[in-house]
Amino acid sequence: MPDSDEGNPARIRNNQRRSRARRKEYLQEIEGQLRQCELTGVEASPEIQSAARKVLEENRRLRTLNRRLRALLVQHGVNPDVTRDDDGSQPNSNPVLATNDHQGDDVKALESLSAGEWKCCGPSASPPETTTLTCEMSSDSLVVTPNATQAPWLP
Repeated sequence: MPDSDEGNPARIRNNQRRSRARRKEYLQEIEGQLRQCELTGVEASPEIQSAARKVLEENRRLRTLNRRLRALLVQHGVNPDVTRDDDGSQPNSNPVLATNDHQGDDVKALESLSAGEWKCCGPSASPPETTTLTCEMSSDSLVVTPNATQAPWLP
């Protein structure tokens, strides 16, 4: 018994030393993954901004075209709010709920970028926690700023 009592403090110190080393290694690994995620986010940002600019421009063109078509309908005595689609059905009054069958390539590209796999945090990881982006259009440029959030902690 006396031998085991004397060996316990040494064994405990050794276990603590190994535990600290494992914890330090784990922390370095997690910090490396974080750096990789941050770099990946920085690389994707110009792609997303470019796609967002194209989508905004396409939306602007479509709104202009829509206004012109509505003006033409009014000019010819047709109320644009009661027109019907080719198949005779009533058009969807809420464009947000309308189907996305006729989306432009830029919209699809933006969706594919935003729904991409997040490989930086492991094969089973989900994308980092985010909130909506704040987009502001100035005279000739688009400013996209993410709202500050805290990423979820992974054990």
